Amino acid sequence: MSSFDEEPTTAPPTDALDAQRQSLDRCERRFSALSRAFRSVLQNVRGQPEEARAIAETEVSGMVRAVQQEQDVAIRLLSEKAGQETALHAINVSVLSVLLGRAMGFEDAMIEAVGVGALLHDVGKIELPDVMRGKADSPSPTERRMFQSHVEHSRTLAERMGLGEAAAAVVAQHHEASDGSGYPQGLKGEAIHPAARIVALVNHYDNLCNPPNPIHALTPHDAIAAVYRKTKEKFDAAALNAFIRMMGIYPPGSVLHLSDGRFALSVAVDPTNALKPRVLIHEPNLRPDDALIVPLAEHSELSIQRAIKPQALPRAAFDYLQPRKRSSFFIESRARRTS
Repeated sequence: MSSFDEEPTTAPPTDALDAQRQSLDRCERRFSALSRAFRSVLQNVRGQPEEARAIAETEVSGMVRAVQQEQDVAIRLLSEKAGQETALHAINVSVLSVLLGRAMGFEDAMIEAVGVGALLHDVGKIELPDVMRGKADSPSPTERRMFQSHVEHSRTLAERMGLGEAAAAVVAQHHEASDGSGYPQGLKGEAIHPAARIVALVNHYDNLCNPPNPIHALTPHDAIAAVYRKTKEKFDAAALNAFIRMMGIYPPGSVLHLSDGRFALSVAVDPTNALKPRVLIHEPNLRPDDALIVPLAEHSELSIQRAIKPQALPRAAFDYLQPRKRSSFFIESRARRTS
């Protein structure tokens, strides 16, 4: 049973706010369960590699099944939780890659391969010294080579786990670039596996949002702008266009200034209407936990004036909205929402 199959019985929601809380709680439970499963993968990958693969495949299969059964899902921002840092990047990349594969019309088997490869893409980092598991701000040539060796370590572990061809290609090629500037092989364009092209893009995006040193993090809005303006030649054009359509220009985690002068945090994006995120609005007379999330698609009188840096928020709005230092993305079932 995967994290996505665990559904504790809950009482029917009493109102829209209760439904909103139940939906967020469901997402956070699933994320926590998937985080525990990923830690189990890391614990098993050396001594019991086939068991590690089975855990990863079960989790991703459940994720894909949930996405395909619901048809209509949202990308949800979750709160930071202590102890989940190790799994955050792997889960973010897997979740967004699965959704992007679906958006691009991949068949279920390929979407699952994309998700498994994405979840395991950095597994070889367990073979690096702790100090090397995140890129240094100004790495020496030796440090850069050592860091880049994680791809070969990951490829070796993928072989031991017995990953399928597409998932193994993701692991081996997630740092390749369409213009040939990537590593380790310098592959170009069509030479890169279609599954790896998706994960290369999502991996880069999440690294911009969640770098090893949070001081260098971009907001999700700035990250998607940077991918398009500065590095679009490095990524598959079809994947990049689909990713931008899916995430919108105000992805979850973006801090917004609204047309009525209020400040808001983008907390969820429906891929079918990504330019109109659901937002938490700064309401001084309400506690954040008591505020209904506002779907901008249903409020034509309200629009986004611009995205802003978190530090540009007034102190009261910053304390209320609590912009995340690290962005955690997850899948929320639209069918269960009433807000």
